[in-house]
Amino acid sequence: EKIDLTGVIVFPNLAVEHSAVDFGAVLNETESRSYVQITNTSEVPVKCHWYFEEPENPPVAKKGQEIIPVNQIFDIVPIRSSLDVGESEMVEFVFFGHKGRSAKANVVCVVEDGPEYQVRLRGEASEIKYSFDKKVIDFGSLQYEFNAERDFTIQNTGKVEFNFNILTDGVCPPRTCMVQPLTGKIGPGGKQRIAVKVTPGMP
Repeated sequence: EKIDLTGVIVFPNLAVEHSAVDFGAVLNETESRSYVQITNTSEVPVKCHWYFEEPENPPVAKKGQEIIPVNQIFDIVPIRSSLDVGESEMVEFVFFGHKGRSAKANVVCVVEDGPEYQVRLRGEASEIKYSFDKKVIDFGSLQYEFNAERDFTIQNTGKVEFNFNILTDGVCPPRTCMVQPLTGKIGPGGKQRIAVKVTPGMP
């Protein structure tokens, strides 16, 4: 009698969505979070864990500044995972922006009895910087029944995106002046034109 025996040997494996995470520039002393999906692409359950490849100098430090350990700059949640066949999970990477510093690190995902995957991390911390193309808007003399419009520009001269909000509480009477837009967001190097419309309405 003959019995044919067949078997398949497979290794646990993952698909990692990205090989690099760039947090860009964040405001000093704030956090930024980014997510990378990992998926079990093998035919067996997968167990994996993450660790940091410890660099010599993770954040760029100026003369006299202390060196900050990599685990105080970046974090990974969860650090360990178990995935069934075909299951996916979102891994959260966290960057904490230490004042005026840039940092980079390599993290490695180790699949038990399988391969390793490297993800490069990079981030920078900076302050908000901006400028106006003018600080005074002179409408001159206007006929009270007509309106006039002038504008000014806000420019983001820094590396951090910021929101702005224009307050018109000091305008009296309120209907005399209209500003558009009153709120917005300006990215690094970006500009926003602000229109100011005045209608006297009375002498």
